[in-house]
Amino acid sequence: MSEERDRGQTIKVTDRRTFTRDGQRRDADPEPTLVVPGDAVPAAPGDAQALRGEGFTMADPAPGESDAAAQDAAFLNLVVSIYQSGCIHLGLAEDAEGGGGAEGAQEPLDFAAARGTIEMLLAIRKKTAGNLSTEEARILETLIAELQMTYALKVADT
Repeated sequence: MSEERDRGQTIKVTDRRTFTRDGQRRDADPEPTLVVPGDAVPAAPGDAQALRGEGFTMADPAPGESDAAAQDAAFLNLVVSIYQSGCIHLGLAEDAEGGGGAEGAQEPLDFAAARGTIEMLLAIRKKTAGNLSTEEARILETLIAELQMTYALKVADT
Protein backbone atom coordinates (compact mmCIF):
# COMPACT_ATOMS: atom_id res chain seq x y z
CA MET A 1 0.00 0.00 0.00
CA SER A 2 2.80 2.43 0.82
CA GLU A 3 4.46 1.45 -2.47
CA GLU A 4 1.36 2.71 -4.32
CA ARG A 5 1.61 6.06 -2.57
CA ASP A 6 5.32 6.24 -3.40
CA ARG A 7 4.50 5.91 -7.08
CA GLY A 8 2.68 9.26 -7.04
CA GLN A 9 -0.83 7.94 -6.62
CA THR A 10 -3.37 10.49 -5.44
CA ILE A 11 -5.61 10.18 -2.44
CA LYS A 12 -9.25 11.10 -2.87
CA VAL A 13 -10.87 12.78 0.12
CA THR A 14 -14.61 13.37 0.23
CA ASP A 15 -16.07 15.47 3.03
CA ARG A 16 -19.50 14.01 3.77
CA ARG A 17 -20.26 15.93 6.92
CA THR A 18 -23.66 17.63 6.80
CA PHE A 19 -22.56 20.70 8.77
CA THR A 20 -19.68 23.14 8.41
CA ARG A 21 -17.25 23.92 11.22
CA ASP A 22 -19.47 26.89 12.11
CA GLY A 23 -22.57 24.72 12.48
CA GLN A 24 -24.18 25.78 9.20
CA ARG A 25 -25.85 23.16 7.04
CA ARG A 26 -23.79 22.30 3.93
CA ASP A 27 -25.12 22.42 0.40
CA ALA A 28 -25.95 19.11 -1.24
CA ASP A 29 -22.91 16.95 -2.09
CA PRO A 30 -20.03 19.32 -2.80
CA GLU A 31 -17.44 18.18 -5.33
CA PRO A 32 -14.86 15.81 -3.85
CA THR A 33 -11.45 17.26 -3.06
CA LEU A 34 -8.37 15.60 -4.50
CA VAL A 35 -5.30 15.75 -2.33
CA VAL A 36 -2.00 15.07 -4.00
CA PRO A 37 1.11 14.68 -1.88
CA GLY A 38 2.79 18.06 -1.66
CA ASP A 39 -0.43 20.07 -2.09
CA ALA A 40 -0.54 21.08 1.57
CA VAL A 41 0.44 24.66 2.27
CA PRO A 42 2.10 26.20 5.33
CA ALA A 43 -0.50 27.31 7.91
CA ALA A 44 1.24 30.59 8.65
CA PRO A 45 4.05 32.48 6.98
CA GLY A 46 7.36 31.19 8.28
CA ASP A 47 5.73 28.13 9.90
CA ALA A 48 7.10 25.33 7.75
CA GLN A 49 6.23 22.61 10.31
CA ALA A 50 2.45 23.21 10.32
CA LEU A 51 0.38 22.23 7.29
CA ARG A 52 -3.10 23.51 6.57
CA GLY A 53 -5.68 21.75 4.46
CA GLU A 54 -9.40 22.09 4.05
CA GLY A 55 -10.84 21.67 7.54
CA PHE A 56 -7.62 20.63 9.31
CA THR A 57 -4.27 21.88 10.51
CA MET A 58 -1.39 19.55 11.34
CA ALA A 59 1.42 20.87 13.48
CA ASP A 60 4.35 19.47 15.37
CA PRO A 61 4.17 19.68 19.17
CA ALA A 62 5.21 23.00 20.67
CA PRO A 63 8.90 23.35 21.55
CA GLY A 64 9.66 21.51 24.76
CA GLU A 65 6.39 19.56 24.58
CA SER A 66 7.02 15.84 24.41
CA ASP A 67 4.94 13.40 22.43
CA ALA A 68 6.23 10.58 24.65
CA ALA A 69 3.77 11.35 27.46
CA ALA A 70 0.83 11.05 25.08
CA GLN A 71 2.17 7.76 23.71
CA ASP A 72 2.69 6.40 27.23
CA ALA A 73 -0.88 7.32 28.16
CA ALA A 74 -2.24 5.73 24.99
CA PHE A 75 -0.36 2.49 25.70
CA LEU A 76 -1.62 2.33 29.28
CA ASN A 77 -5.17 3.09 28.11
CA LEU A 78 -4.93 0.17 25.70
CA VAL A 79 -3.66 -2.21 28.38
CA VAL A 80 -6.28 -1.10 30.93
CA SER A 81 -9.03 -1.41 28.31
CA ILE A 82 -8.03 -5.02 27.60
CA TYR A 83 -7.81 -5.67 31.35
CA GLN A 84 -11.32 -4.28 31.88
CA SER A 85 -12.60 -6.57 29.14
CA GLY A 86 -11.15 -9.51 31.06
CA CYS A 87 -12.82 -8.28 34.25
CA ILE A 88 -16.17 -8.21 32.48
CA HIS A 89 -15.69 -11.76 31.19
CA LEU A 90 -14.83 -12.93 34.71
CA GLY A 91 -17.87 -11.24 36.26
CA LEU A 92 -15.93 -8.57 38.16
CA ALA A 93 -17.60 -5.56 36.54
CA GLU A 94 -20.65 -4.04 38.17
CA ASP A 95 -23.63 -2.55 36.35
CA ALA A 96 -22.14 0.67 34.96
CA GLU A 97 -25.55 2.26 34.38
CA GLY A 98 -26.30 2.24 38.09
CA GLY A 99 -29.65 0.57 37.98
CA GLY A 100 -32.32 -0.30 35.48
CA GLY A 101 -31.66 -4.00 35.98
CA ALA A 102 -31.85 -6.57 38.70
CA GLU A 103 -29.87 -5.89 41.85
CA GLY A 104 -26.33 -7.20 41.39
CA ALA A 105 -26.90 -8.07 37.72
CA GLN A 106 -23.67 -9.16 36.04
CA GLU A 107 -22.56 -10.44 32.70
CA PRO A 108 -22.40 -14.25 32.57
CA LEU A 109 -18.94 -15.73 33.05
CA ASP A 110 -17.11 -16.39 29.78
CA PHE A 111 -13.93 -18.30 30.53
CA ALA A 112 -12.89 -18.67 26.90
CA ALA A 113 -13.08 -14.90 26.33
CA ALA A 114 -11.30 -14.23 29.63
CA ARG A 115 -8.50 -16.62 28.65
CA GLY A 116 -8.23 -14.84 25.28
CA THR A 117 -7.95 -11.51 27.07
CA ILE A 118 -5.16 -12.83 29.30
CA GLU A 119 -3.37 -14.19 26.24
CA MET A 120 -3.61 -10.76 24.57
CA LEU A 121 -1.95 -9.13 27.56
CA LEU A 122 0.73 -11.84 27.59
CA ALA A 123 1.40 -11.20 23.88
CA ILE A 124 1.71 -7.47 24.55
CA ARG A 125 4.18 -8.22 27.36
CA LYS A 126 6.24 -10.44 25.08
CA LYS A 127 6.25 -8.01 22.14
CA THR A 128 7.12 -4.99 24.31
CA ALA A 129 9.81 -6.67 26.41
CA GLY A 130 12.68 -4.27 26.96
CA ASN A 131 10.77 -1.32 25.47
CA LEU A 132 8.63 -0.34 28.46
CA SER A 133 9.42 2.01 31.30
CA THR A 134 9.62 0.38 34.72
CA GLU A 135 6.23 1.90 35.61
CA GLU A 136 4.58 0.57 32.44
CA ALA A 137 6.10 -2.89 32.94
CA ARG A 138 4.96 -2.93 36.59
CA ILE A 139 1.38 -1.98 35.64
CA LEU A 140 1.26 -4.57 32.86
CA GLU A 141 2.62 -7.31 35.16
CA THR A 142 0.14 -6.38 37.90
CA LEU A 143 -2.87 -6.46 35.57
CA ILE A 144 -1.82 -9.80 34.07
CA ALA A 145 -1.30 -11.32 37.54
CA GLU A 146 -4.69 -10.08 38.78
CA LEU A 147 -6.52 -11.53 35.78
CA GLN A 148 -4.65 -14.84 35.98
CA MET A 149 -5.38 -15.20 39.70
CA THR A 150 -9.05 -14.30 39.30
CA TYR A 151 -9.35 -16.67 36.34
CA ALA A 152 -7.84 -19.55 38.35
CA LEU A 153 -10.14 -18.87 41.33
CA LYS A 154 -13.29 -18.58 39.20
CA VAL A 155 -12.51 -21.76 37.25
CA ALA A 156 -11.86 -23.63 40.51
CA ASP A 157 -15.24 -22.44 41.90
CA THR A 158 -17.20 -23.87 38.97
